[in-house]
Amino acid sequence: MSPAAPPAPAVPPAPAVPPSTSRRTASRAAPMSPDDRRDAVLAATVPLLLDRGLAVTTRELAEAACVAEGTLFRVFPDKASLVRAAIERALDPAPLVAALGGVPRAQGASDPSTLVRVVVGILLDRAREVSGLVSLVHAMDPGAPHPHPRPAGRDHVEAVVTAVAELLEPVGGRLRREPAVCARLLVGLVLAVVGPLGRGSDLDADDLTELFCAGAVREGESC
Repeated sequence: MSPAAPPAPAVPPAPAVPPSTSRRTASRAAPMSPDDRRDAVLAATVPLLLDRGLAVTTRELAEAACVAEGTLFRVFPDKASLVRAAIERALDPAPLVAALGGVPRAQGASDPSTLVRVVVGILLDRAREVSGLVSLVHAMDPGAPHPHPRPAGRDHVEAVVTAVAELLEPVGGRLRREPAVCARLLVGLVLAVVGPLGRGSDLDADDLTELFCAGAVREGESC
């Protein structure tokens, strides 16, 4: 009987293969494009401006935008340019129009004042924010024009008026005037309260809703 063949030597396990470069790259966040980086900086700037005013530092702005401080000055030549660009971006009416578009159309089915209260609340918050930003522009440069001079500013207001009118359409039969007219009056009322004419006023959304829906004369009084 021939001797048994010796056992084959054990094959050592293959070494672990490190993740490929492509997999490592895919796991990282893709670098932002210049436009995305600019948008991130501007989006982070507005809340800080409203909170800290012109005292906010470029370091704080960079940290809020999650970029290096030097990146700010590769995108904007100086702090004043960054502040002005952020304010101009914030004055875009598109987010406000979108917020109004998100209000349910059936909101005022049983009581139009309920719908008006919601609309006034949205308009008032936005108007106060814009007023604060415009004040910063003039504080930074007293001789500076309004960030949105006419006709651009007028076009922005018209976009908001149109959005409010569309919300009032379902309750149009319960209004004394056409929804488009009521929308213009409502937007004008809010802007007047927040602007120079309303300086020192403590009227809130409930007050404005009551004035708009019931008028300035007390019930039972003649005018």
